Amino acid sequence: MKNLLLKLAAAFTLAGAAFADHEPGHKVLVLKNKDGAAILGYDRIAYFTDNKAVKGNPKIQSEYEGAKYYFPSTEHKAMFDANPAKYAPAYGGYCGYAASIDRLSQISN
Repeated sequence: MKNLLLKLAAAFTLAGAAFADHEPGHKVLVLKNKDGAAILGYDRIAYFTDNKAVKGNPKIQSEYEGAKYYFPSTEHKAMFDANPAKYAPAYGGYCGYAASIDRLSQISN
């Protein structure tokens, strides 16, 4: 029972952080590669529209919450720019479970 309560508390904490208003100076943890690209430079829109991983082009990019997002087309960039919070990876790209137990690790490229 105690373990369940701790898991619920962690889940509510993460949910509250995800829905918190972003004020100036608010820092967000985002998993990025050495070039500052989120999700290793893959197109976030393609996961929603094509159900597959598509490598983005660094020449077609947007920036959101301190990370760069690459897209293979200007159409995908426009979709992202219209609502970046919808397409940004949950928990900044980190594993939700690891974030809940405060054991984040970085991918090194």
